[in-house]
Amino acid sequence: TRVPRSISRQPQDGWWDCRLEVLAVKQTSLGFDHQIQLITGRTHQIRAQFQEMGAPILGDETYGGRPGARLSLSCESLIFRYRTSDIEVHRSDQFRN
Repeated sequence: TRVPRSISRQPQDGWWDCRLEVLAVKQTSLGFDHQIQLITGRTHQIRAQFQEMGAPILGDETYGGRPGARLSLSCESLIFRYRTSDIEVHRSDQFRN
């Protein structure tokens, strides 16, 4: 229940399944920009899994990221199912009237 969360690439008795898919990776001046799809939605999932892969998130000192930088984890878009429809929400849609 405490940070940082431990993860294992092999299933462990009593542990939650925690999966994501890396769809694209682009190098930037600060490091790498990843496009991912969450398959499960667990607390600290992205942060812990990227640390385990050797690619901690910039500024995430708790999970091995470079200190002194602002945490660089953001969501650009969400797609979720509500009843029988897929709903898409994009970052540019925020705060529109």
